[in-house]
Amino acid sequence: MVDWSVGAVSLIRIQNKVNVRIGVLEFVVKQLDVDGAVVRVGGQTYQRTDEPWEYAASRVEQVTAARRAEQQSMVDYLHTTGCRMRFIANLLDDPAADDCGICDNCTGTSDARSLPVELVAEAEAFLRKRPIPLVTKKMYVDPERGSRRKIPDHERVEDGRVLSIWGDGGWGQLVRDGKLRDGRFDERLVQALAELVEEWAPDPAPE
Repeated sequence: MVDWSVGAVSLIRIQNKVNVRIGVLEFVVKQLDVDGAVVRVGGQTYQRTDEPWEYAASRVEQVTAARRAEQQSMVDYLHTTGCRMRFIANLLDDPAADDCGICDNCTGTSDARSLPVELVAEAEAFLRKRPIPLVTKKMYVDPERGSRRKIPDHERVEDGRVLSIWGDGGWGQLVRDGKLRDGRFDERLVQALAELVEEWAPDPAPE
């Protein structure tokens, strides 16, 4: 927990306590500032106000429900067999909604969206083959001063390689499955990582 009784607190000190990304933390604190719970006293330093504040659970639930509904609308749009323009017009409460006559469903060309298996496999292989450079940071935030400082060259670790970015179209799904379901990663993922290291050939080699 963050002890607001000590007075003004910097975002760096808060981040050290709650362990979240600084961008997320900035968004949360700005919202608290709007609600009057905290006030910015300078730079990235905030202080608690005397205004009472409670977590707006009902408002968050309403916003979340609205976003879920929007998400479902996108899924429904993808699977609709009717006119796509009419579908969108109905969502926007257009009283004059009518079939467009030119979308894939109106023209009966929906089957064109089914790509050849070979082409899908080629695209998947391309996405899975790319090595992604992992560029190390050159700056860090000094927790004492709350300012950005350059990392000395002799203290920086070397750049690396990663196989996947969370949620990407290559290995992303296998990474997600292994992390969230049973904690055991697919053998294809393990093999791909071994091949990446072999082709990269870092010196010294990992053990």
